Amino acid sequence: MFASKFLPIQSTDRIKILVTSDIHLSLSNIHKLNAVLSTLPPNDRPDFVLSCGDMCNMDQDEQIIPEKVACSEGEMSALLCGLENIQAKVLYIPGNHDPISTFSKDPQIQPRLTTHSINIHNKTIRLLNDLVITGFGGSVPAYRDGEQVWRGYPFNEDEMREYLNSLLEVKKIEASDRQKVDDILEGDTVILVSHVGPHSSNTTVDQVDLTVAPVFSGSKSLDLVLRNPKHQHSILCNIHGHTHHALGMSRVGKTYVINPGSLRTGHYAIVELRRVPLGKWQVNSSQFNRI
Repeated sequence: MFASKFLPIQSTDRIKILVTSDIHLSLSNIHKLNAVLSTLPPNDRPDFVLSCGDMCNMDQDEQIIPEKVACSEGEMSALLCGLENIQAKVLYIPGNHDPISTFSKDPQIQPRLTTHSINIHNKTIRLLNDLVITGFGGSVPAYRDGEQVWRGYPFNEDEMREYLNSLLEVKKIEASDRQKVDDILEGDTVILVSHVGPHSSNTTVDQVDLTVAPVFSGSKSLDLVLRNPKHQHSILCNIHGHTHHALGMSRVGKTYVINPGSLRTGHYAIVELRRVPLGKWQVNSSQFNRI
């Protein structure tokens, strides 16, 4: 069971997550981040580290070259080890610049990169009795003025919608011990981690130069999934990366959308979830920082 690696979490009514994304081989910034967080009191340190993809710098055309894929797997291992030095519990998903092998569900193909990290692409992990985290990596094409400017990889919108609907399906399971079930069950609160964010969120709009039209990098399929009434009641937040300059927090309906920014440029976030008196989880705080 995946859950056995991550339990017990220190508290059953508060979880603190260190959120990173788009590291793009910047191991030096991981070391700097570790130095910053090492000064925190033990109670203020994160329960686990979350990385939202694009650790590497692979081009789509390199994905068919086995030597390039193997090299990038090694680079990811080094970066994950750096994150494990911050907290020896790391969850991650691949981005569009990460090796294709990290998207595979076949254990013979998907590499186990480090001891204390878990690739949660297209998987769900139960953190607590009523709280799960589920992940989906990759990106879709991005557009400026209707023209494609960034390629998506390895999915298109139709594929993303199909996979997300399957991933987020509530399982009809009679579970005497929910803690042992790594599926979404009735009554669960869901943290959805994706590389690309939802199309309608301002956290997916890339515009550095105001004299140039913005790039819309979000997924319309993810947007529709989040707006589905059944998911509005279960998905507490969607944490994503991909759009480096659009860090911050937004909402799609009731669902919080959080983009920590790119760690390559020194940005990261600390997200704290708390259980409210009636038993439901809420986003208590989100701090956006730069090393």
